[in-house]
Amino acid sequence: MSDGAPWPRISIVVASLNHPDYIEQMLRSVLLQGYPDLELILVDGGSAAPTIDVIAKYRDWLAYFVSEPDRGQSNAINKGMARVTGAIFNHFDTDDYLLPDALKTVAEWHKKHPDAVIAGDVVRTVEGETVAEVHRPVPHTLHEYAQWWDTAHHGGPGMFFPSSHRATVGAVDESLHFLMDYEYTLRFLRVTSIVTPGVQLAVIRHHDGCKSVKDGDEFVWECVRIVRPYQAEFPDINARANREGAGVLFGFGVRRLLFGQGGAWRYIREGLRIHPFWAVYWLVPGWFIRKWSRS
Repeated sequence: MSDGAPWPRISIVVASLNHPDYIEQMLRSVLLQGYPDLELILVDGGSAAPTIDVIAKYRDWLAYFVSEPDRGQSNAINKGMARVTGAIFNHFDTDDYLLPDALKTVAEWHKKHPDAVIAGDVVRTVEGETVAEVHRPVPHTLHEYAQWWDTAHHGGPGMFFPSSHRATVGAVDESLHFLMDYEYTLRFLRVTSIVTPGVQLAVIRHHDGCKSVKDGDEFVWECVRIVRPYQAEFPDINARANREGAGVLFGFGVRRLLFGQGGAWRYIREGLRIHPFWAVYWLVPGWFIRKWSRS
């Protein structure tokens, strides 16, 4: 480092499954950082030849690689995290990638805040569109972070965790398939805080094949489930959490019903179960609400 101290080891865990169009850019974005003490761990869930062929080109630079069936992304992440030896770690999707000098920025901030989670800015892109959105996280407390409807939450690839808390926090919840990183961060915030360098570290790429596009409704379903225990811990967010959860899930269900999509009644029933009034309130036109609130 600039003061002559050794660079802290940074471990990056990648859970891979059949993303041949994106995985090479992700791997190169990590390896071409030129970071002096990098541990890149790749756990593949049994991809077909095109993805494995790409990985083979970079096999010599991987600290660990396996390709075998797993129980889903969360299980793959846990298998990789069991191999982590770095002072700082992160887990990546194969369609995300790092920006230049990201790891050196993380290391410098880790030296100043060795106990904290580092949450850098993340660029969100949509394939086929030219406009990108820069997501700038703020240093949330656990109480603030549990309010899932707050869009100031940060993106996963820009977040780096201190390994000193891994034993206390535990493994990724393998019952979750979409927002395991959000739930994991909530547990980290029980024991430490977030610091924000205010520097762009990574890019999230949205495309037709990614889960956030294909299964966006399921992200909210898991959000509501994840936050439920925190509603009891923080009673002041309970009413808002019920209102947001009931309305959004009920609304998703109605939309699915209208467009002939599966799972509509699952969402409708859950919205009504959380809070019947706020679920049905979703159906009231916005112009009527505004007029009624002014009267």
